[in-house]
Amino acid sequence: SDLILMVSSDILQSILCSYHDTTSPSHFSAVVDALARRYRPLLSALRSPTPFVVENAALLLHLLSTHSPDTATKIREEALSSAIVLKHFHAAIFSALEGQRFLSRFLCSLW
Repeated sequence: SDLILMVSSDILQSILCSYHDTTSPSHFSAVVDALARRYRPLLSALRSPTPFVVENAALLLHLLSTHSPDTATKIREEALSSAIVLKHFHAAIFSALEGQRFLSRFLCSLW
């Protein structure tokens, strides 16, 4: 459900992004490695109608692209083949909401 997805993405985002200073380096790398092995749910989260989930997924994907370059290549290929890039490219240009345009532009810059 969207609520479970929202809570789990917020927990991961908090551990790895917002409060990464308080996360021990060994735990940080272990969670990043586990997330890198299972990146597909993050890509499917980009299709969520909940902006909070999409924002958290974008932050986590950015983290993976900086800390796991091999996974970043796989994510890029998967995003292109599943038309997620096309969806967010369209939203980056034509969305009526400024926040959605900003987020979609950020995602397009990752790929």
